Amino acid sequence: MEHHEILQRIIKNSDKVLFPRIKPLEIKAKYGIPCFSKIQDDFIDRYQRGCRTRSLMERVNSRKFIGRDGKIHSSSFSLNKKARTLLLNDKLHKVSPKCCQYLKKDPFHRYEKETGKKAILGVRQSEGALRKTQYTTCFTKDKKFTPIHDLTNELLDEIYEKYKIEIPKVYKYIERTGCMGCPYGSYKGDTEKELSLINENQRKFVCNYFKESYIVLGIDTKKWDMSNE
Repeated sequence: MEHHEILQRIIKNSDKVLFPRIKPLEIKAKYGIPCFSKIQDDFIDRYQRGCRTRSLMERVNSRKFIGRDGKIHSSSFSLNKKARTLLLNDKLHKVSPKCCQYLKKDPFHRYEKETGKKAILGVRQSEGALRKTQYTTCFTKDKKFTPIHDLTNELLDEIYEKYKIEIPKVYKYIERTGCMGCPYGSYKGDTEKELSLINENQRKFVCNYFKESYIVLGIDTKKWDMSNE
C-alpha cells in the first residue's frame, strides 16, 4: 500500500522492515474501509456494529454533545451531513479506520513487545486536527518518543536544504503520503493526484479496494477503476 518510491527508501535504510499479519482485502472483508476521516469512521464503525451509547449517538445525530461537565459542547469530531444521512438511511457501505491499525500500528506494537524497545514516531501536530490533540510533548503517555511533534513546515524546509536531504518525487505533488489512494486525502484533492502518479497495476488494486468510498466521496472511479477491463 506504500508508494513504490517510499517503499524502496524503507528497504534501503531500515535494519528491519515490519509487515502486517493481515492483508488489505482481508481487512476490508472483515472490518470495512476508510471513507471520511479516522474519527468519523470510528463512530460509523461502532454504529454499524450495533453500538447506540448516548455519547456515540450525540456525535452521529449532531455536532453538539454533552460533556463530562454536563454542559453542551460543539465538536469538530462529529459526523458530517453526508456521512450522517447515508448512515442513518442504511445506505453506507461497511466503513472502518482499522486499515491503519492492522497495516501500520499492530506490526510495530508487536516489535515493541518482542524487543522491549519503544517507538520513535515521526509525527507532527501540523499533519491533522487529531494529531494536534494527541501529540503535545516529546513523549506520549506510553513513553513513545515524538521528537518532531512541533516541527513547522518552514523549519522542515530549512533542514532539507541545510543537510541536502533527498525529497521523494511524490512530494512535489502532494504534501503527505500514507497508503496509496487512501480516501482520507480526498478533502484536499490528494487522492486523485495519487491515482495519477501510481502505475496501472497499483491503480487497479487501489480503485477496487477503495471503490465504495470513492463513489460516496465523488471521486471519479470510472476514470481510474479498471477492474472490469
